[in-house]
Amino acid sequence: GDCAEAAPSGWERSWALNVMQIVVGAEVLIPRMAARGGGALLVTASAAGLLSQLGSAPYTATKHAAVGLAEWLSITHAHQNVAVCCICPQAVAGTEMLRQLEGGAAVPAAQELASALRAAALDGLLDPGGIAEEALDCLARGTFLCVPGGEGAALRHIRRKEADRERWIGAMRKLQARLLAAHSPSEAPPPRAML
Repeated sequence: GDCAEAAPSGWERSWALNVMQIVVGAEVLIPRMAARGGGALLVTASAAGLLSQLGSAPYTATKHAAVGLAEWLSITHAHQNVAVCCICPQAVAGTEMLRQLEGGAAVPAAQELASALRAAALDGLLDPGGIAEEALDCLARGTFLCVPGGEGAALRHIRRKEADRERWIGAMRKLQARLLAAHSPSEAPPPRAML
């Protein structure tokens, strides 16, 4: 999946689901929290908002926007005693995205995304109950960023990206090329820089 393969309606749907739902929720909840002296808002983003989701430009871009919006909300409303926690899980067991993989993907872009999700799942699927417990812990501690899985794969990838972005992008390009080659060994294009 590259930007050209995602229909405008896919971009609009991702924007509505991954960004605008946060905007609407914040518009309703934050004034109420501020009026009662404070509160906490949990924003569900994704590890893709800190890294990248191979195979889906709309998902990656809107999850990055969700993290940025959560940061802005945290900074802007701290004086009103409104805490914001942004949870960024990677490969959650039992989600619709993973269930769709079980049936197989019919189109090349979906196959590429399925491979990327399977690759992320190799790092270990996260249990939704464990994610909820970590989110509650982050809220209780007043921590902005919550990356479930402790010192798991997502946090290791984030640290690698922060330490050397160019090297991380190079590694992601290699992974992208391997995923493409696995689906079309004779037609694998060169790695793309859409990460």
